[in-house]
Amino acid sequence: MRVVVSGGAGFVGLNIVEALAAAGHEVEVLDRAAAPAAFTAAATFQSLDVTDQAAFAGAIAASRADALVLGAAITADAARERVAPEAIAEVNLVAALTGLRAAREAGIARVVFLSSASVYGENATATPWLDEVATPALPDSLYAATKFAAERAALRFHAAHGLDVVALRLSAVFGPWERDTGVRDTLSQIHQATAAARAGEAVVMDRDARRDWIYAPDVGRAVALAVAAPPAPAPRLCNVGPGFEWTVGQWCDSLAARLPDFAWRLGTPATVANHGSVDRHPLAATRAREQLGFEAAFDLEAAFTHYLDWLDRPGHEF
Repeated sequence: MRVVVSGGAGFVGLNIVEALAAAGHEVEVLDRAAAPAAFTAAATFQSLDVTDQAAFAGAIAASRADALVLGAAITADAARERVAPEAIAEVNLVAALTGLRAAREAGIARVVFLSSASVYGENATATPWLDEVATPALPDSLYAATKFAAERAALRFHAAHGLDVVALRLSAVFGPWERDTGVRDTLSQIHQATAAARAGEAVVMDRDARRDWIYAPDVGRAVALAVAAPPAPAPRLCNVGPGFEWTVGQWCDSLAARLPDFAWRLGTPATVANHGSVDRHPLAATRAREQLGFEAAFDLEAAFTHYLDWLDRPGHEF
């Protein structure tokens, strides 16, 4: 299959491109940023700003793609919300609408939209497991609100136009290619702690963040499964999480075992920024398993070993 990925030069996007290429797909990336020099997966990259509606729609039409992955996003914090709400909405919502319309007009067979667990918002602790149907989304940030609006728009394109859509709500992602790209305002606590440890710096956290952390290559594989899934009579909305939790403290313990000079503690002032003031509950993973055949391949130990080894390769340093 020929697959176009918007935002494919970003952190999650590069993992998706790697998974799609490994599955034998022909991949074209549309992104205003370039891939890192060390990125070697077979893909073509076209420099393009998704907020240029005519250029974005034209590139999709010209691609003759079988599938489109809508991954471009600004993962904004409260500070960016205050000064650039229009820019956040342009990328997260308006560009998604442009992509959906262009996919419909081009007759693209499958669209995969990358949503976020952040859409659960104020209901992040409402149920023991956050379920796509049983736990109502209640976004509490502009990032979450725009992702939820775009997610619902994608599902509406199925009902109104017959567009075959799979929407994936991603859990807390970490791993290869995570870096400061200018559109991701708070890097994962895992990235922050690992960067500090490798720089010989201690880590202080005001809480031991517990999440259903998902390793980025697992996300890439979930998207590849969504791209290749058989057609369905109804649009699919699936959480993408591992189905288990662990804490940043456990990760830091693993860092300390590998790097004996590294130390961490709970306290203040914190040197690692948390995502929000509460640790949301884990995502229910049943639908992704039943509808896409997805199960996470990496637990904490496997992800730690793979990630630290990956970071030791030339060009992969922070």
